[in-house]
Amino acid sequence: MTPAREFASGEPRMPELLVDVVERIVVPVTALPGPEAGEPCADTFALEALGRRRKTSVIRVAIHTARVPR
Repeated sequence: MTPAREFASGEPRMPELLVDVVERIVVPVTALPGPEAGEPCADTFALEALGRRRKTSVIRVAIHTARVPR
């Protein structure tokens, strides 16, 4: 997690931008498909869980970075 913190702390708005990227790209790509896609399989649920975990990790880094004095 240290490289992520260093990257996020390089620019004051970076944590906000990273959360925005995750919400706009990672979440939609890893979200469960709609009913038209048929029955979801185990891989679908694993991908959705991975997307949620990635979002949580990025938000935690953003919160921590915002609290760390520069």
